[in-house]
Amino acid sequence: MKKSPEEKSKELSSKLDPLRSFVERTSVVRFPMRKLFSTCLKASFISTFELVDFVSKQNSDVAFFLPPALRRPTEDVIFFRFLSKLPHEEREKFIRDMMVLGTANNLKWQRSFFEKFRPFQPVFRREIIDIAQIEDTVQSFWRKNGWLKFRINTKLHPPVRQIAEKSDPRLLDIVYDFIYRLTSGTVHFNPQILSRLGWGSTLKEIVVSPVNMGPYYLAVSQIYGSFIFCLYFEFFSRFLKPNREEKEAIKELRKHLLSIFRWPEIVTYEEMNTPIPNPELWPTALIHRLYSIIMEKGFISGANSILKEGS
Repeated sequence: MKKSPEEKSKELSSKLDPLRSFVERTSVVRFPMRKLFSTCLKASFISTFELVDFVSKQNSDVAFFLPPALRRPTEDVIFFRFLSKLPHEEREKFIRDMMVLGTANNLKWQRSFFEKFRPFQPVFRREIIDIAQIEDTVQSFWRKNGWLKFRINTKLHPPVRQIAEKSDPRLLDIVYDFIYRLTSGTVHFNPQILSRLGWGSTLKEIVVSPVNMGPYYLAVSQIYGSFIFCLYFEFFSRFLKPNREEKEAIKELRKHLLSIFRWPEIVTYEEMNTPIPNPELWPTALIHRLYSIIMEKGFISGANSILKEGS
């Protein structure tokens, strides 16, 4: 029997319950400025859990506005995965420098806006010392790690996709491409996304509203938010340090995701006015079960083992 969005939300929430105490424990960080990498990683991990928990409690009426929130944790996972392979001191210095440069840029953009639109409002204006030197350091970092011609301009880092490709080729770059395209329509101008908000029984008259695609976007946010959350355990367990019960809980969350036979696509059968294939006639039912078994311990490790078998 097909489950309603409300039933799916409750099921997801129940899978998150065993991890709540772990998230609370992880939120306590000692000497954060001495361990910037692990502090930022834990902050990202906790905010991603809160995101998945939040979308598990939403109804489909507001779901159109949720997918953009998936972009930040996707990029976080890629950056932290790349940095986790570097020596401790190198990644600590890099994060410290990026914090300084990010603040400097924000001060500049903030000043431009307020001078134009609210010149009467006081804003923080302190200049940060030795920006040029820090820029040189960050530029040298990227060149040392594979981007030989990288130059800092408006961007403080190479394209995120390239970082994903260098870190875990044919895996993380594919995840990035998919999530980026899946969410871009709700962030950037996209006629396809706008047009499919209109639905009706005939083509002569349609009603346009984000609510029409609500169940789809709720599934997008819940499934792919949970998918990204699972990657933290796969990549960063040595920093997060879950115990045996918590590892089992995340395994149950993966199994829950794998049990969902159809994950939301970027282009759907429904919007193309094409009949959905009957699941009972899909020739992939056995393959779905085999993939589920392989990926129970990790999505990336499972996909990697499948790649190796196929190569």
